[in-house]
Amino acid sequence: MLFVSRSLPGRRVVAPDFVSDDGFMAAFERAIRQGERCFAWHDDQQKPRHGDAFVAQEISSCDTEHTSCRPPGTRLIHTWTDWFDRAHGSDCGQWRDFYGREAGRQKYEIVWSGRPELTTSASPNASRQAGSTDHWQRTGEARHHFTARVADAEAACTRGELDKVVLARSVTVRAPSGQQFAPAATVARLRATEPGAVIFAVADGRGRCFVGATPELLMRANGGQIHSHALAGTRARGLNRRQDERLAAELLADDKERREHAVVVDRLLASLRPLCQQIHGAPRPQVRKLARLMHLETPIAGRLRDGIDWRQAVDALHPTPAVCGEPRHPALAWLREREALDRGLYAGQVGWSDNAGRGACAVAIRSVLLDGDRATAFAGAGIVAGSRPEAEWDETESKLQTALAALVLEPTHGR
Repeated sequence: MLFVSRSLPGRRVVAPDFVSDDGFMAAFERAIRQGERCFAWHDDQQKPRHGDAFVAQEISSCDTEHTSCRPPGTRLIHTWTDWFDRAHGSDCGQWRDFYGREAGRQKYEIVWSGRPELTTSASPNASRQAGSTDHWQRTGEARHHFTARVADAEAACTRGELDKVVLARSVTVRAPSGQQFAPAATVARLRATEPGAVIFAVADGRGRCFVGATPELLMRANGGQIHSHALAGTRARGLNRRQDERLAAELLADDKERREHAVVVDRLLASLRPLCQQIHGAPRPQVRKLARLMHLETPIAGRLRDGIDWRQAVDALHPTPAVCGEPRHPALAWLREREALDRGLYAGQVGWSDNAGRGACAVAIRSVLLDGDRATAFAGAGIVAGSRPEAEWDETESKLQTALAALVLEPTHGR
């Protein structure tokens, strides 16, 4: 499913019923090339006609409350992004004025349907080989600095000051001379290489684009029914089926990973109970396998109380212990004081909703901020009592590779 929109604060979005995948990529490519602010979403776990994929880009003002102003066969929806840390937002460094000065706040957009003739894929100038990133200039937090922070966090958990805290780090790579990172081709590669993930992209119209392949769907809603999941506990995938099965069994049996996962499950259920007529989680976690990693996952489902909008439930969950920590406010305070990173939209929200109570919101992880010839990838690891600093460094490195391996180059003049 495709739709094309443009951002106007306080407006809604119009989405068509269906457009081809080729149209999706062509619309996104065109929006990027024209310097539009745009928002793209692809969720292959969602059935068509309920928001499988769309592209949103800026257009002239139009009152979408009047059906005469909408393309035939469209419906109204909202799209939004939100910062990881709402209290602080982000207005400095690489996130300055991203997607408007109030980037993390709700943005309402008017969306137009894609045109049938949009059948080309991403720019032919894009270099499709990713290969090794070793030849790219790479900068980031030193290993010993990160592991020292992990040790501090583990000590705080052991002392009982925190149950869990999630430490994040970033790595910035620079493209070779004469080349830049191609947002549309990168999104296309993520769609091809990360099945089961929600693919998202948010471009600010000034040359920056925040893209990701997140496995963490914060919530999906349909007429009062909500579905969420706890996702915490990580292993790398095996090199063959036998090793993969062994690693999955080890993950399920790992005490540290199970305790980290249980913190997330308990908090999600506790946050949703006051808002729901009924809410339940699976009795035990299962293993969710992605292209490079596997995670412990506990599905959660419920029905909202009358008069409760599902976006209220989203706000009650954000930020979850899977990306922040538990208890939430002490964990946030700990991160504000000690985390050497401006997360911005990383681990924040990306989502859409319509007037019929349908929509979805994902947590913006496994993500990278593209800015011309620079790309900054983000990753985090959950720390509990017993966490080992070197193992947490390795976990974040594996997660960073999900984003870095998807990056695609194009000639600088191709923008």
